Amino acid sequence: MWHALGAVLLLCLALSGNAFATTVTIISPANGATQTAPASFALQAQVTGSVVSVAFNANGDFISRDHTTPSYTGTFTTSTPGTYSLTAVATDSNGVEITSAPVTVTVTAAANAPPSVALTSPSDGASTMAPASFTLNATASDSDGPV
Repeated sequence: MWHALGAVLLLCLALSGNAFATTVTIISPANGATQTAPASFALQAQVTGSVVSVAFNANGDFISRDHTTPSYTGTFTTSTPGTYSLTAVATDSNGVEITSAPVTVTVTAAANAPPSVALTSPSDGASTMAPASFTLNATASDSDGPV
């Protein structure tokens, strides 16, 4: 019985023109790649077989679609730190979709630079007689966020 079922399955695949001949693999970025936010990963998929397009997804969400053969490319950009599972989905002329194995990339948070502060008054070397009171003024800034 299994031989007959297998023969029917192979016949169906042969008639559909797909017979597992099409594969899609993400070749860039490398599995385990890491970038600091904001991150931009160049995506490239390699396809064996005949396809009309390749779509790229991050955690199941659509990123882009490329119809340019043989080099299917895209870009994944994000400012949100986290781990992302990237897949490529190749579509053949019959509408059959083949999904690549996932590639995992990580986006880390940017290092927090310390703020800077400078006293603007009283001026350097100012003096007064005791008892005294001083008004202090300062400016503050932060290169990577609000103060």
